[in-house]
This record gives sequence, structure tokens and C-alpha cells, in this order.
Amino acid sequence: MMNILTLNVHGWLEEASYEKLSHLAERIHQAQYDVVMLQEVNQLMGGPEVSHDLFCSLQRDEQAVPLKENNYALVLVKMLEDLGSSYYFSWGANHIGYDKYDEGLAILAKQPLQAKSYIVSESRAYDDIATRTNLKATVQLDGQDWTVVTGHFSWWQGDAGELLFKHEWKNALAHMEEVDRSRLIVAGDFNNNSLVRGEGYDFIRETAPFLVDTYQVADVRRGFATAQGSIDGWAHQTSDKRIDYIFVSKEINVVSSRVIFDGEHAPVVSDHFGIEVVLDNK
Repeated sequence: MMNILTLNVHGWLEEASYEKLSHLAERIHQAQYDVVMLQEVNQLMGGPEVSHDLFCSLQRDEQAVPLKENNYALVLVKMLEDLGSSYYFSWGANHIGYDKYDEGLAILAKQPLQAKSYIVSESRAYDDIATRTNLKATVQLDGQDWTVVTGHFSWWQGDAGELLFKHEWKNALAHMEEVDRSRLIVAGDFNNNSLVRGEGYDFIRETAPFLVDTYQVADVRRGFATAQGSIDGWAHQTSDKRIDYIFVSKEINVVSSRVIFDGEHAPVVSDHFGIEVVLDNK
């Protein structure tokens, strides 16, 4: 069995950020997830550069932004160490966020990671919010090499009608051609509502038949929406929506898919809820 978590953490942008981060650390320690994939993992641009024994440097990093002292994932890993859990981690930057953060992606795992970060958006400028990367890692799970990919994708369309998500997802798929698609996990904030037809969610299903939506195929399901009301990037769409996903190889049995950090099953820690899934590869 493998236990996976994805969450857009809204790093350092929440009120009571450290308290919420401690709730996240406590849940990870309790659940002992095999892999954790995080989005909006921020660090102050002006912070001092640091290193850490559990940090796995990227083998390829198109943004080449160093790890800094208040990196959200680094602080999380240190909290986990204090609780008695050791997690290796990799982090890669997307773009500048809120004029002061290096905003990026992180993957945590119990085993060392071989990770790379690459741009999937048409924009490549670091100071452009439309610049998006994926973070891809090879990690040992159940004694086998698995590929795990996380991303924080754009909306289906930009302000000028450009098909932002379509471009990004096509590039993301190209990077999946080089891996074993029978042991693949793709998770994150996709910024596309599963209930809207003819846009990003349908495009994923059409172009990646080797992947299944864990929510759709799980033997046990709990919860649906991963964002409620008006949040960053969805200010004018106040309805509940499922915009975060965990996709896995179609060969894998999905035992359960549960919404977490929703205020009912764990404290709210972000403007997104998390998803935890249990996979059976046997």
C-alpha cells in the first residue's frame, strides 16, 4: 500500500501561517505518507541561501533559484524532524509571487529523490505569473521506481483568450513520454473545474488515457470539492469546485480517495483542501 498527499499550501499567505503549518506537519507525521506533493511553496526572495541534509538538489532546474532559509517546505521538514519523522525533499521555483516570494513546488518522500524542474508554460520570464513549471521526481515506493510529477497549472484561458492550460499540459505530457507510465503519479493544483465540460479536465482525460482520476475510480471516496468560495485566482467563482487532483497509472488499484484539511477531518491549513489517496500496486 502507498499513501499519497497533494495540497496547495498557500505558503506564508495564510493568517496564523506557522500554526497551520504545524497542523500540516502533525498530519503528515500521523499518516506517514509515502509521498507528499505541495504547490505554492514560497520563500522570501531576499532570504539567505541555505542547505539541508535531507534536501535533494535538482538534477535539472530551468529557474535555478537556490533554497532559502524560510522556504516553506524546509520549515515543514524541520518540524517533521522535531516530531520524529524524516522526509527527503526537493523544491523548484515557478515564478515571483506577490512581488516578494520565490513561489514553487515541492515533493517530500521517505526515500531520496532524483528530481528535475522544467518550464511547461509558453512564458519563461521569472517575473511573469504565467510562467509555470513541473517538478518531476523518481522515488522508491514498495521497492520499485516510481515517477511522481506535481504542478500548479494555469486556468484554461488567459485574459486574452489564450489557451494557457492546453499549452502547459501538452508540454507536461511530452515529459511523461520518457518514463514508465505503469508507475506514474501526477498530482497538484490544475486550476480547472472537473464539472466544466470542454475545458482542462476533459482535455486531460482525452490526452492521457494512461492515467485515471483517483477520485473517479477509488473503492472508497470522501469529500468532493477542494476549494470553497472565493479564493486566489477564483475571485468571481464562489461555488465549491474540484480543481486539485491525483492522477495515477490506469493499472493501479485506488483503494481510497479522501479530502483532508477541510475543517472536518483535519484543520483547514490553506485556501485549498488536500487530497490523500491510498494505492495498491499488487
